[in-house]
Amino acid sequence: MITTLPTPDPAELGERGRLTISDGTVERIAARAVTEIDGVGCTAEVTAKVSGGVATLHVRLSVSYPASVGRTTENARAHLMRRVEELAGLAVPCGHHRHRTARRGQRNQEGPVKRRPRRSTPATLTAVVLLAACAFVAVIAIQMILEQTPWVSYQSVADAVHNTHWNDLVPAIAGGGAALLGFILLLTAILPGKRTVLPLEGELDSGASRCSYRSTLRAAASAVDGVSGAKLKLKGRKAVVKVSTDRTNTDGIADAVRDAISHRLDQITPVIRPDVKVKVHAARSAS
Repeated sequence: MITTLPTPDPAELGERGRLTISDGTVERIAARAVTEIDGVGCTAEVTAKVSGGVATLHVRLSVSYPASVGRTTENARAHLMRRVEELAGLAVPCGHHRHRTARRGQRNQEGPVKRRPRRSTPATLTAVVLLAACAFVAVIAIQMILEQTPWVSYQSVADAVHNTHWNDLVPAIAGGGAALLGFILLLTAILPGKRTVLPLEGELDSGASRCSYRSTLRAAASAVDGVSGAKLKLKGRKAVVKVSTDRTNTDGIADAVRDAISHRLDQITPVIRPDVKVKVHAARSAS
């Protein structure tokens, strides 16, 4: 016997329920998809927010050396968008990220990377001096309230200040020192200082620390045949390399070092490419 079931009303089908994908599910899908990308290291942090049919991803990942950070992050974004849509059916907005790398002639208005020094040393010294002065005054005030002999007599200080004139040498020296200290602190607060993180090319915000940037360029110079040692300094838009060699004939060493560093810069892809200047120090002839 064949039984024909009635066709359900489409309105009833809409009331039976719907499929909801949680944030954690999308995070696990994206974390798995990150491992499928060439050049990505072993560490990655993914957070996701699902709203309707759209998933917003925030991904922090490491890039294996010497892969290009800019190209790797762009490939990662495109791959994550495609895989999340395939596996979860959710759209990831194209180019949805808060921070962008500073281009030539532009300033990065916001970003998680602190590209300038925090000026922690002068700030700490200033805070310590002010704290010591406040503690000293507070101790003297407490001693006077308790009718104990203070470390510094208020009467002696008042008499010394009363007998001092503005045209004396001591006020001039003290005022000049205070003005100089204030001017130095003002310059420290205003001037930006050297970059601590150098921006790399790519739409996503990425950068290399100044120390790592210098180390990888120095390693490239040291790997050149005939080079026994290398030192590198970053000076503005220049990279000054000093290499030493045990050879007495230094022909071609400077060009080889320059080519090696240029090749490494092509892999790193910095926004501001420095001009490379090479100095070669050869061993003295045994004769």
